[in-house]
Amino acid sequence: MAKMLTLGFDLQQATTLSAPFSDFTKDNETDKYIQTLLNYGITQGTSATTFSPYTDVTRGQMALFLYRTLQKNENDFYIISVE
Repeated sequence: MAKMLTLGFDLQQATTLSAPFSDFTKDNETDKYIQTLLNYGITQGTSATTFSPYTDVTRGQMALFLYRTLQKNENDFYIISVE
């Protein structure tokens, strides 16, 4: 999910890792994408000390991540209609 949003919306990728989560390994290839979403304020983790990177993302969570990404993104993305 983090990689899809970062690459799909052309977000500026994080170059340093500073996440405060105990389950943030900092040696996984997806960590830079997770850190990017943290930097943009798109995600906050599942608690103050955990991110839960291997937990399934619900439809509601994904909708919220998309909404936040659209709000933070500097490009001109907008929703025409929803069916």
